[in-house]
Amino acid sequence: MSPKFYAVLGKSDTLSIAGKRQGIWQLIEPQNLPDGWLISLCNKPAIFPPSPAPIFWDCSAIRYSRLNFPQIGKSLVTPLFCINQYLDLQAKPGDFITCP
Repeated sequence: MSPKFYAVLGKSDTLSIAGKRQGIWQLIEPQNLPDGWLISLCNKPAIFPPSPAPIFWDCSAIRYSRLNFPQIGKSLVTPLFCINQYLDLQAKPGDFITCP
């Protein structure tokens, strides 16, 4: 399997151009598009590119790795919590999912 490039998306990955909010992915030329997108449960994107490309859904462990009980906001991060988050975010076949 050859290496793939997954670009990271977060809430603030937008620009305002002429008063219109646009995602940075709208400015990437087609030949430079990533193989997929990496999105953290902590940083759900405000807007997301409609794309058939796979998504690597990250469980945000870096945010809570030092806590005795993993937590995002006020929610405990359990496998069930992650599954429900991914379902809400509409994970699709072919996506990669991580959870504790």
